[in-house]
Amino acid sequence: MKNIPIYILCVLVMASCMNAKPVKIYAFDPSEEATMGAHEAVLSKVAMDDKSPEVRLMAVDQVTNQSVLAAVALHDTDANVRMAALRRLTNDAVLAAVALNDKNHEVRKMAVERLENESALSSVALNDKDADVRKLALRKITDASVMASVALNDRNDDVRKLAVELTTNESVLATVCLQDRDADIRKMALRKLSNESVISTAALQDKDQEVRKLAVQKLSNQSTLATVALQDRNADVRRQAVRKVTNQSVISSIAINDPSEEVRKEALNLLK
Repeated sequence: MKNIPIYILCVLVMASCMNAKPVKIYAFDPSEEATMGAHEAVLSKVAMDDKSPEVRLMAVDQVTNQSVLAAVALHDTDANVRMAALRRLTNDAVLAAVALNDKNHEVRKMAVERLENESALSSVALNDKDADVRKLALRKITDASVMASVALNDRNDDVRKLAVELTTNESVLATVCLQDRDADIRKMALRKLSNESVISTAALQDKDQEVRKLAVQKLSNQSTLATVALQDRNADVRRQAVRKVTNQSVISSIAINDPSEEVRKEALNLLK
């Protein structure tokens, strides 16, 4: 094992990210030059060693050796050169390492676009510091537990919104509907829900009138509809509810007592 060239690159993709044993990727061993054609050897040397990013970029665009491309993608100091190498890479483990570790969010996005490993994508969706990168990874995963975690916990509203759009888990949707801090996200979850109990809770308790109105539109529970029609603090919500109430005594009470002229008129129209 002595005299191993110092240029040998070993990348460890940890089991926690890849759901597998660590994988060694030897990015480039100079002894490979002996098996390269002269043209490829020159391109590889320039791609890795030239001091000009533009020259390295020109060389990378012609390199076919995957070990050289891996070394450039992982270690070049210029983001554009690293991205050029990524475009030509086929090694999923290297793509995962870049997606998980590159300091530039555009480079990580490109790696995610080409990445297929579900465990690495899940890690990006849960942990990347850039919301756009997390969203891109989220669109590519199928793991329902990861989707649920993002929908419930992501710090960015747009990322949570995408997770809610993609999930079908009724329990997750219910939690989002009742607890998310963003009214638009609560509405999105509510639209996908069929649980009458959760819909009733939203209609009675949500702090946003538009969420309550949507809940009323989905409700069939007459007891809840009557409560909303009689007690909601917003006239538009009460009016929405009274349209669906079938109890004539409740409608009569609203027609007589509601403080809003429009709600009373709505109730009068419904009296039989």
